Amino acid sequence: MRTQLAALLIIGLFGGCNARPPTVDRIEVVEPGIYRADVSREESAPGTAFRSTAALVNIRLMQATTRIPARIGERFGMRYRVIGEPAGAAITLKIVILVPEPGLRSSTTGVQMTRNEFSRTRRVGEVSYVDILFDDDSDLVIGGWIFEIWDGNRKLASQSFEVVKP
Repeated sequence: MRTQLAALLIIGLFGGCNARPPTVDRIEVVEPGIYRADVSREESAPGTAFRSTAALVNIRLMQATTRIPARIGERFGMRYRVIGEPAGAAITLKIVILVPEPGLRSSTTGVQMTRNEFSRTRRVGEVSYVDILFDDDSDLVIGGWIFEIWDGNRKLASQSFEVVKP
């Protein structure tokens, strides 16, 4: 009987608790602009117009701006904060980067792409970062670039950048 009572108490205390999945209320864009960073690791990015993705360290905002000169070596993007509950919970976001015509050429298919999409796991409450690095002449597409952040089917943030001739 004691074992059954203890089991019922444990079920009552823990079994009935429905751990709620993390919720994302909004994304707060913190610092759009031109950045510098050091690459700690690179990985290929098949299926996108980006030839690779990089794990970055020592990320530094050089200039808060949305006007970006089209030149090799320029890195631009934004820091953002995930607002929701519980703090520290891991969530998966979809990052969409819209590129003006003619778009970027996919390194794997050769197709011109004006929409690039990938997922990233982030933590609620923490400041994260997303960027683009112009490392090839074909990347220098003049016009309006848009970074979007989605949680499932909900667009939570949109940041526009104007890439201009230097």
